[in-house]
Amino acid sequence: MKRLRNYVLYIFVLLAYQFAAVCPVTEKEILLQFKGNISSDPYNSLSSWDSSKSVCQDFSGVFCNPTGNVHKILLWNTSLAGILSPALSGLKYLRILSFFGNKFSGNIPIEYGDIDTLWKMNFSSNSLSGQIPDFLRKLYYVLSEDAITPNLDLFLELASE
Repeated sequence: MKRLRNYVLYIFVLLAYQFAAVCPVTEKEILLQFKGNISSDPYNSLSSWDSSKSVCQDFSGVFCNPTGNVHKILLWNTSLAGILSPALSGLKYLRILSFFGNKFSGNIPIEYGDIDTLWKMNFSSNSLSGQIPDFLRKLYYVLSEDAITPNLDLFLELASE
């Protein structure tokens, strides 16, 4: 009987370990990955983004829906610099993403197209470059006329469709 109990316990621990290994990344981890891509935060706008704090209650510029999922990120005129992290595509309830007036560079990650709930983006007044991702066609509202420098004509064409 004791041997059977040990065997059952072993199986339980093994299954628990396997489950833990495939658990999805939490919204807090995703936001902290985003913060990790920030090379400059001169106004300490993300100082409240700490692993010991609550995303919905403490993370500045982050807003949650009634079920406690991140649905809006508003970081306006904070002079944040760095590249946009593709990790934000893991925020499956995100509706609004606004980084107006920062110093982000590089491309808009194509992974943002995986956010089915995304409705509005604003990347204007940044230093983004590169191709405009096709997923922008499906967004209801896009504000980024000056966000993508070499392809402004294509953006205006996408925005008018």
